[in-house]
Amino acid sequence: MNEISKFFKQPPFNMMMFGWVYGLKLNMPSCTIEQAIGNFMKNNNLQEDVDVNVHTLTSIYRRMLSEYMDVLKTKKEDEKNQVDKPSGTTQGHKT
Repeated sequence: MNEISKFFKQPPFNMMMFGWVYGLKLNMPSCTIEQAIGNFMKNNNLQEDVDVNVHTLTSIYRRMLSEYMDVLKTKKEDEKNQVDKPSGTTQGHKT
């Protein structure tokens, strides 16, 4: 992973919301994204249409989830490439 993913360049509010919703979904799989966002809003004293919009946060969450999965995929590929590289090769020397 040579370049910083778009995922890590998100504003702090988006990162906080993503972490909250992602963590809640991991622990309560039956909870919908909208319910998790509603819980996030309630616990952070945010009001619909005054501070934020649930539909907007849902779109942001889904986009960030896709970017996060790309980060995990890239990390897994990088780790696989490290395992595939031979280590300690001798260059033209007999042992």
